[in-house]
Amino acid sequence: MGTSGTLVVWSHFEEYRLTWRGAEATLRNTEAIIGRMYRKFINDDHVAIHLVRVEDGGESSRRLAVVNDPLYLMPNSSTPEPFSKEPMFQPWGENDEEFTIEFAGKPHKVFVRFSWAKPETVPDDGLNRGSKPYGKHAMKNLGLSIVREGRELDLDTSWTNSYDPTERWWGAEVEFPATLDEIFGVTNNKQSATIFSQLAQYDWKADAEDNESRSSFIERASGEGDPRALLIPIVEHIREQITQLRKRTEQQTKGTRGTGGRKRHEKPGVEDTVTSKFRQRADEGHETPQDTENFGTEDRDAYEDDLKDDKHYPDDVAKAIADAILTRKRKVAFLEKAMEGYAFFNVESVQGGVTNVVFNSTHPFYDTLVKALNPDTEEDTEKELLDRVHMASDTLRIVFSAWARYEMEEVRHKQRLSDMRQEWGKMARFFLEDGEDD
Repeated sequence: MGTSGTLVVWSHFEEYRLTWRGAEATLRNTEAIIGRMYRKFINDDHVAIHLVRVEDGGESSRRLAVVNDPLYLMPNSSTPEPFSKEPMFQPWGENDEEFTIEFAGKPHKVFVRFSWAKPETVPDDGLNRGSKPYGKHAMKNLGLSIVREGRELDLDTSWTNSYDPTERWWGAEVEFPATLDEIFGVTNNKQSATIFSQLAQYDWKADAEDNESRSSFIERASGEGDPRALLIPIVEHIREQITQLRKRTEQQTKGTRGTGGRKRHEKPGVEDTVTSKFRQRADEGHETPQDTENFGTEDRDAYEDDLKDDKHYPDDVAKAIADAILTRKRKVAFLEKAMEGYAFFNVESVQGGVTNVVFNSTHPFYDTLVKALNPDTEEDTEKELLDRVHMASDTLRIVFSAWARYEMEEVRHKQRLSDMRQEWGKMARFFLEDGEDD
């Protein structure tokens, strides 16, 4: 052992107390926690943590604990191949964000950093990256890492949507000195920062006085000794960055979900079913200018550019969608895009006679219905799948209730809205049924 260090010996286990059975399983699972808590010290070669298995009085195995970085920015980590030697994530932003907190008459520095998955994490085979060994590893590292004096206190999941598989593809960390223990609410056992964790869902407006501004509230609350006031700028920054991270990581796999990944766009799908209905309507005397247009090579190139530049699809996915429209002669495409405004979808008529139905990815309708019914299901349990279906069913009912309320309040156009409902229902019946509508 040498002349200094710490020795922890576990022996004479009572089986009913064990989470894992056997020394090897205990060490393997403990290493994940130790490697995460002390990752900075291990990465900087300031400590070496030996994991030793002893049987019948003799040493049967020994290894050094390796880094387990929830930000996936450190090399030589426990992350499975192909990211064991090289980092799996990339830094978000050029530098760490630095905040200064004035406390006890002195300035104290707090650092916030973020990371997000590299494009290489998206498999070329079209499979869900979450089902890969490195994806399953990332699933166990969900949360905001709270670090005090270089050691992690907690991996706080209150900042994440644990039900969303895309959450695993970004990382966040806040690091502060021991001099701010009182402000962050560090517990006696140095295992959590309760005040900071509670701010994950905190809204300062709930405690503000009538017409009190944010700056006035922070000044007043700070004067009253409320430590939360000093942390509000940090919390707001974290929330804002996490929102942006979610959008960017989701864009990495946009258009790749579902059987066959990117190749699914080449296969027969609902786009082809709807295209046949469009053509049938035109043949029955309901022709529009778009029905007479042909989608050519130049249209395909312009369409691919729009998918990449305006809707932020990955290059290869944009190419696959544009190719499929050209080769399969599709008249309709279902896309997604972050849009401003209240509409949960938009209809675009583009050159070549193609109609885009574009779902607004920032609208609650997208998460609770569109995305819920088109999930990455490889790791979902039966209960999780049923929960998605129930959520989608409830969403439909809520959306129709919103329409009903809209009709109730729009009394000046009540008959017009009723007529629109009838006509839309007639069109929906035509599209959903195999036979002709009368």
